[in-house]
Amino acid sequence: LVGLLLNSTGGWAWADPVAALVIAAVAAYEGVQAWRGSACC
Repeated sequence: LVGLLLNSTGGWAWADPVAALVIAAVAAYEGVQAWRGSACC
């Protein structure tokens, strides 16, 4: 949502794709941790 907000208010067209890449990186990291069986808490 922050990427969309920056895109619409500031005209920063690159903010939304960068936010999506950050979310994808976090999801990949969490997936690897879950695959390894690391404790979540």
